[in-house]
Amino acid sequence: GRIVGFSDMGGDLIIFTTSSIHSLNMRGNSPDSWVLSTVSNKVGCIASDSILKVKDRIFFASEDSCYYLSSTGQLVPISEPINDMYRELTDSSKRATKTMYQAKKGIVYWHFGPSNNVAGTFLVYELHITKGEVTWTSRNYQRLIDNMVEDFDNEPAFFNKSVIVNNPLSR
Repeated sequence: GRIVGFSDMGGDLIIFTTSSIHSLNMRGNSPDSWVLSTVSNKVGCIASDSILKVKDRIFFASEDSCYYLSSTGQLVPISEPINDMYRELTDSSKRATKTMYQAKKGIVYWHFGPSNNVAGTFLVYELHITKGEVTWTSRNYQRLIDNMVEDFDNEPAFFNKSVIVNNPLSR
């Protein structure tokens, strides 16, 4: 598959393709001593903006589920509670997935891209990762959201055609 994005874990470069994940150990001084290994040849990443490192985990969106990669190289599917919705998304919507981390609340925000028919989505999914647990909730903003960005305080802000829809800090 084609390369979608990169992250790092320890001293390794993690390489995400559409169909696999690889780890490049670059701890040696010479490129001749670097080691490329396969983390998975069955799971890949389909959205470069979904790759997000939070502490000892790398979150990303794959074809069939959302995952995190642990520091030990274990792939953990995390979207089981929302897979009915996720698997119904079009491929173009999955490829437009964005993630953002709000450290103060321990929340990873997931904005799944718009479908070909709709200019945005009303929902933003929140993945609560505090205390090692992984739980999902969704927020309905009552207006179409076509973009999620990080504001100057490193907080998520949601836009509809360049108009701020809501910022979670303003709740």
